[in-house]
Amino acid sequence: MNIVPILTSLAILVFFWGVAEYVFASDDKQAIEDSKKRIIWGIVGLFTIVTIWGIVQFLGVSLSLI
Repeated sequence: MNIVPILTSLAILVFFWGVAEYVFASDDKQAIEDSKKRIIWGIVGLFTIVTIWGIVQFLGVSLSLI
């Protein structure tokens, strides 16, 4: 079982959850700040997952492990 698609899906879900909260929390400043943080963490998580996956793939192909 490959865990990368699961983690990627989770990061995308967190990102879109933050976007939805941002759209629906137009009045509440605290909710807007929380949703911005959730959006940022979704992007950071997605970037981290894709970067690590790319490095592992690159090393695997370079060292003929894959």
